[in-house]
Amino acid sequence: MATDRVERRAYFRIHDEIGLSYAVIAEDEDAPAVAENEMEMSLASILASVDHDVNETLNALWRENNTAAQAIGLLNQKISLLAAQLLQDDDSDAAGYEELTASISGCGMAFECADPQPADTRLRVSVTLRPSNTWVRFTARVVACERIAEVPSARYLLRISIDEECVEARERLVQHVVQRQFDKRDIPGSAHSS
Repeated sequence: MATDRVERRAYFRIHDEIGLSYAVIAEDEDAPAVAENEMEMSLASILASVDHDVNETLNALWRENNTAAQAIGLLNQKISLLAAQLLQDDDSDAAGYEELTASISGCGMAFECADPQPADTRLRVSVTLRPSNTWVRFTARVVACERIAEVPSARYLLRISIDEECVEARERLVQHVVQRQFDKRDIPGSAHSS
């Protein structure tokens, strides 16, 4: 007998190409729930603010000249990666930066990974959004991790919930999801275009 499933999503969700890296936050590590770029007016928060402004401008430019927007977005990504390297702790155990397709909303993500993580594991996550190449950092908890493939190697679907204290990151992801849905409507020949 099938059971009725209650829809738990608080935000719209899209599947999108992103860059991602994450690291497990050790139980004995005194890590704040709020990602570093949300704690104070530090270099990281200033960079996050500039990234937000660049993202807004690139989204407008993308409609007029997507080649220029992509070039500027790549330059922004390069700067963000350099900033991430400079701001990263020396003892960071972050997994490598990986390009992948993820299911994204303003409150969480789901993506494939090679290493299983137990439910309730805390993570420090860095995401690069496309096409603006905007960098977003936040902390999250593992909701579930299910095996989805055995061959050619074990793969898992990792579902995470972004910590509620990461308000700026949640807002940026909501903006990204809405913008991407809007962009898809404007693609000639798409099901939603006029």
